[in-house]
Amino acid sequence: MDPNIYEFAHTEYAQDAFIGWMCSCYDRSTNPYKRQIAEKFIRELLGIDVEIQSVKVETQVKDIDILLTLNGGQYYVIIEDKKYSGIHDQQLRRYVESLKAEKKLESQIFVVYYKTGHISSTPNCIYFKDKKYVCDASKPSEMQEVLQIKLTYPGLAGLKICGIHEIYNFFQSVSDLIKKSGSEILEDYAAEIQHQYSLYMETSVDAKYGRRDEIWGRIFDDFIINIAQPKFKNLSFKLDYYSGNYWEIYITGLIPQETIEHDFLSPILNVRSDIFEGKTQRIYFFHVKGLPKFASLRQYKMSSSYVIPWGNFRRQHLNDRQYLGETVSIADINLLLDAICDEFNRFVIEDGEGTFGL
Repeated sequence: MDPNIYEFAHTEYAQDAFIGWMCSCYDRSTNPYKRQIAEKFIRELLGIDVEIQSVKVETQVKDIDILLTLNGGQYYVIIEDKKYSGIHDQQLRRYVESLKAEKKLESQIFVVYYKTGHISSTPNCIYFKDKKYVCDASKPSEMQEVLQIKLTYPGLAGLKICGIHEIYNFFQSVSDLIKKSGSEILEDYAAEIQHQYSLYMETSVDAKYGRRDEIWGRIFDDFIINIAQPKFKNLSFKLDYYSGNYWEIYITGLIPQETIEHDFLSPILNVRSDIFEGKTQRIYFFHVKGLPKFASLRQYKMSSSYVIPWGNFRRQHLNDRQYLGETVSIADINLLLDAICDEFNRFVIEDGEGTFGL
């Protein structure tokens, strides 16, 4: 369809509608290609490896995004659909419990986590609660929290995580069937998934307009896991997506693994994906009130900001030309993030002297 409807229908509700419609094609479509795609969607992408005779689709039942009832009640499939937000408030556990309360057995229940946005592997150990920042090393990452549902309910019929890679690969695998089906809905959704995947896998980002793009989740998560955590043993990290506006990393001193929720003793460094937008590029420090050791960071009660001195880095391999263009390479972003973490570790964590600088 021209234009693509998903240029405008970009909310989770729109994606709920597509998933529900796609699954309902198994029973309700007279188009043989749509029915074939629906069966593959349920079996191959959602991971429901059972004999399917009938599919009943409900949305927003017991707060579940999409609930499939297979074969008249032989199996139930909980589908939690996400685009940008992450899992919260023990959603999956509540949904399983709601079905179990109706005398459904664990062995009848499949759980599917379907997300076209980035799924974070960085533990959610730093967060804002009761008007202050707290830390808790026991808080899992988004990926870990989903996987834990299988540990909580070992008798589940199945658990499947459908991320952007799996979703993209599936719609590529059925592209010929989509063409034969003549369905504009399928064509549009497959095209939108291809577009999202292409953005997610780019090797550079749009500096001025790309702060919301899912690629930032991948950049920051990969940096934390593959560069920062192995190198900076004194630091803890958290990846976040702020209210649909930008991606960011929170960095603070090492949080011991046995720690349960408590206040911070060190400042929190906040690095945001909007630092390349052409405005005054700043990084932020939170929770610095009452910490005289860090007086050079303190401007306000709870936070202060530091202007990145483009062209005046201490490291020769960093310069303003790398970061002030229309696009910025991921390799250069990693160099900048590494320099920021290195300086934060030196000045704040390792009792360095002087002021924070790069």
